[in-house]
Amino acid sequence: MKNIRGFTLIETLIYLALFGIIIGGVSAGVYAIIEGAGRTQTKIFLQEEGDFLTAKINWALSGASDISVASNPLGLKVDKFVYANNPLVFNLTGNDLTLSEGAGAPQILNPSAVKVGNLILQDIPGQPEGVLVSFTLSAPAQNGSVITQDFEVTKYLRK
Repeated sequence: MKNIRGFTLIETLIYLALFGIIIGGVSAGVYAIIEGAGRTQTKIFLQEEGDFLTAKINWALSGASDISVASNPLGLKVDKFVYANNPLVFNLTGNDLTLSEGAGAPQILNPSAVKVGNLILQDIPGQPEGVLVSFTLSAPAQNGSVITQDFEVTKYLRK
């Protein structure tokens, strides 16, 4: 009698099924990691853009001699001490935050992939006078979902 070594058909099918389950699990894990990295990259991008916009608003409000909030159209007008291009005017135009310096044309401050929404400009009366600026940034992630993040700046005038 010969001693035949090898796998039976049932053993081969079991090994293939186990291999398929393992490969499926690894594929799902890799997909989740890649998708999570895309969302994280978009969140970092939004944070950088929000930091830029809040720094620009802080710059405009630092050394301001007068601020006023308009409701129609929604805008913030700032006059700075010793600044040649007064007034500085922030407006929400569609989904873009714009800045006009003096009589110059408005410049869009956010990139086209980032949308600005929910802009709130609130005058804070009293001594010292102040202003609260809050807004929401949104951008599409690589998988098509939209990531949003809120930002806020509160600044008081020194007189």
